[in-house]
Amino acid sequence: MDSSRSITHRRVLAISLPIVLSNISIPILGAIDTGVIGQLGDAIAIGAVGIGAIILGAVYWLFGFLRMGTTGFVAQAFGRDDTSEVVALLIRGVLIGFFLWSFCHFNTSNNILVIFSNLSLLQSS
Repeated sequence: MDSSRSITHRRVLAISLPIVLSNISIPILGAIDTGVIGQLGDAIAIGAVGIGAIILGAVYWLFGFLRMGTTGFVAQAFGRDDTSEVVALLIRGVLIGFFLWSFCHFNTSNNILVIFSNLSLLQSS
């Protein structure tokens, strides 16, 4: 093993730090949203932001299989200098993500709107 590719604490930290920051950004996003909307002083708005943060977190972790499932394959292809396989894996991942997003979006967006419109009717009565 040559010294330019040796495993050091610095290299491991350089690789892992962006992943750690990515994973902690989702809960922080919900906390910041709650803090900003909390300035309005409206409990309904804070509750809505809380529900939104829960839904966003669930979608993020449900689609995590796509990120975790392709990482190893991309790393292997990149290590082999197989650029065409890296591009093919990128295209496959994007297509799977797009089809899953479109399925979720077009099947649930009207249902979510109906639920929230019913909640607003309940609050006004």
